[in-house]
Amino acid sequence: MYPPTMASSMAFTTGTRKKDPIKFTLDGEEFEFVPPKSAGIFLEMVDGGSVITLTKETFDWLGDGIGEEKTAYLVNRLKDPEDDFDTPNLEAILGWLQKQVAGRPTT
Repeated sequence: MYPPTMASSMAFTTGTRKKDPIKFTLDGEEFEFVPPKSAGIFLEMVDGGSVITLTKETFDWLGDGIGEEKTAYLVNRLKDPEDDFDTPNLEAILGWLQKQVAGRPTT
């Protein structure tokens, strides 16, 4: 066999981060998410964080985008045992927002 050849180098250019507000409604409550920089989501993992840390960082990312009042609203709904709003609902919102921010919306 021949020795492996060196691949060409790759150049990357940083794109412009999306900063336009993303509006959505949850059970009649209107939200406006202003996309924060998402690097914090990944930095904890790089520094030896855990999945729990990543989850906290992801929620912090959401909170940075929707503000304290709306974050408190979501936390209170998550804590309320009588409220049907639960983790799968929050995960769906986070997934959708991340696709919007990344420019890959599917719906």
